[in-house]
Amino acid sequence: RRPVRRDRWHARFSGTAGAGIPEGSGDLEISTGYRYGGVLVGVRARDFDDYDAPDGLVPNSGWQDRGVRLAWDHDAGSTTIAAGWQSDFGRDQGRPRSDTDIIQAAVPKDDSHRLTTSIVRPKLWGLHQVRIDGFLGSASQQVTQDRLATPGRPGTLEASDLEFKDAQLRVTAESRTAAVTWRGGLDVQGRYDLHALDTSSTYTTAGAITASTQVVSVESARRWDTGLFVEADAPIGDRWQASGGVRVDTVASHNRGGYFGSRSVTNTAVAGLVALSARVAGPLTVTAQAARGFRDPLLSDRFYRGPVGRGVIEGNPDLEPETSRQFDLTARLVTKAARLSFAVYDYRIHDLIERYTAGPNLFLFRNRGRAIVRGVEVEGQWPLGRGFALEIGGQVSDGHDADGDEPIDDIAPESASVLFRYEPARASYSGYLRIAATAERDEPGPSEVATPGYTLVDLGGRWRLARSLEVRAVFRNLFDAAYAASAGPRYVLAPGRHGSITLAVQF
Repeated sequence: RRPVRRDRWHARFSGTAGAGIPEGSGDLEISTGYRYGGVLVGVRARDFDDYDAPDGLVPNSGWQDRGVRLAWDHDAGSTTIAAGWQSDFGRDQGRPRSDTDIIQAAVPKDDSHRLTTSIVRPKLWGLHQVRIDGFLGSASQQVTQDRLATPGRPGTLEASDLEFKDAQLRVTAESRTAAVTWRGGLDVQGRYDLHALDTSSTYTTAGAITASTQVVSVESARRWDTGLFVEADAPIGDRWQASGGVRVDTVASHNRGGYFGSRSVTNTAVAGLVALSARVAGPLTVTAQAARGFRDPLLSDRFYRGPVGRGVIEGNPDLEPETSRQFDLTARLVTKAARLSFAVYDYRIHDLIERYTAGPNLFLFRNRGRAIVRGVEVEGQWPLGRGFALEIGGQVSDGHDADGDEPIDDIAPESASVLFRYEPARASYSGYLRIAATAERDEPGPSEVATPGYTLVDLGGRWRLARSLEVRAVFRNLFDAAYAASAGPRYVLAPGRHGSITLAVQF
């Protein structure tokens, strides 16, 4: 949210308590305006204990974090200036896994700081609008894997300390005529001063450290992406709308020292899309889109080696960029009584960047040649009268290696949901009931395992007790269904029956 304006004060507070996933959290925000703008200050805190799955407590699943945020808006004549600062401090974030009695993975520290700025000037140099957005950020994180000591075996603690900075500068110009709206600009973004240090320690059952070694995983790495882009849309007659865009990127990645030694790689690619929409008959609109995508490997994909929540991951400095050709067809029917959308897509990916398992706890990266991802999605909303409404959704997707017809990672199983909503007009209360079914994952990808299907039932509601006081309640997984929290080989069960109550006050 942005600050309030015009010489007035505004405050918000919300507090939440939960069971099943034991939670205690609070968020306080105060904002005030002045003649030319406004200022906002907010603080928050959250604490989560280990949660309950249908088969019992899941160890090492709790976490906590704190945060502070500032925002400032100011009008300098016709120019609007905005700035924001946010700092977040994560502590003792557990990474539960099926062998927690042997290995305990965690993120003891996860801190980040982010400064965002924007300058917007309308009617400049004959343009409708010129906008400049800037971003600066820094982060530091520690990941640990503790293999517990036993009477016959010493314990080992693997820790990775990671630090980096982020920056972005984006300049966008927009112009409008009676027929065409176009936007273009420059986008420079990067991650730099990336440093990763791995520490390995051996200790006794009494906790005394007997040996310790340090290895520099990444001494210093940086990645800068410079892009030029332009896009436009225009009506064609009374029923047609055309749009398109193109972007040219040059991505330069450099690594100095560390596990993989000094390496540099630079790639340039063109991405873009064209789309054509037609109002076929009354409220029915059909849109066809073709696009080309480009993804250059991240610094961690190429140059990082160290512990993560599920084991040890090792980058690949020889990765090639990933490109894709994407085709989408969407039909939307919008009337006063209902909304319905239906979409099909077909994506052809070349040089797919893939994470895969090379052992019980080792993950590697590779280019996997070609892959095909296809799917169908449907959504709908209908009012039923007397404040009741019905919403449905569903999707079917499939992803395989185009050469060997082997499944790839991150393809969601088939799923469908039905939501009944009750929002009577001018009432101080509302509620919903949601039923969602997910099919079994019977074709896991190279770093996944098969998981069974499940059905979840959720219930929620809100009550406005006064103009400035509201209570919200959410109850999830009412029938205590057992399902996997992830598709990884060390998965644990997701939370069972749980709920929370939130008290929100504003004045």
